Amino acid sequence: MVNLTINGISVSVPEGSTILEAA
Repeated sequence: MVNLTINGISVSVPEGSTILEAA
């Protein structure tokens, strides 16, 4: 899993998924 912070919101997305899919 990759932890990202978008607009102050922490999200975890599976590796292999794209940033656009995660958003």
